Amino acid sequence: MTGPSSSSRPPLTRLFLSMTSANATATFHPEHVTLIVGDVVLHPVASYEFGRWGPDGKPSPEGSWGFKPVSGAQTLGLSRREMSVDFGMEPPSPERGDLKLDLSEALNMPGQAPVPLLRFVPRRWRHDHV
Repeated sequence: MTGPSSSSRPPLTRLFLSMTSANATATFHPEHVTLIVGDVVLHPVASYEFGRWGPDGKPSPEGSWGFKPVSGAQTLGLSRREMSVDFGMEPPSPERGDLKLDLSEALNMPGQAPVPLLRFVPRRWRHDHV
């Protein structure tokens, strides 16, 4: 999770998700991701996909790398997808023991059980945390 470095911006926590599906019909609904910090339940304020985009906004092997806003159901297919989901709060301490991520409503994989609640292990993060 990261946040913006400027104090003039509103608080933001960005969660990066790398997803590869073995189910061609699996879908991801970014607006249904839930971040739970203690007793606070947070829903996304924005979501993006990282990739190479052509001038028309469609994936292109010759396009420019960047983040494109996404909403609604995203078909995962069988390829790797890099997504990010923003939450309107200051990044929580990585040492908290009460950080959870609920993807059960966000990931739809026909024929499979919902994804269980994910719990973050409290420890110092090795990646940028601003």
